[in-house]
Amino acid sequence: MAGTILLIILMIPVYWALIYAYLFPEESILWGQRWKYDDEPEVSDLAITVTKTGSLIGIIVLSVIIVISLLPHFL
Repeated sequence: MAGTILLIILMIPVYWALIYAYLFPEESILWGQRWKYDDEPEVSDLAITVTKTGSLIGIIVLSVIIVISLLPHFL
């Protein structure tokens, strides 16, 4: 049970990053890279779609992992 609680606590920042990347894909793509450009760079529609899709898949996979780790405690 302690391992499951630790897993959930450690997944909170990962969830935050995935939700942030889904809601603000342009900002998350340029996160830590903005200093390289003099002007505001343009992010392609494909990059935004890939970022949103990857974030959504990551959220689903992490949710399944947490549910599977919690399942033995309730059965």
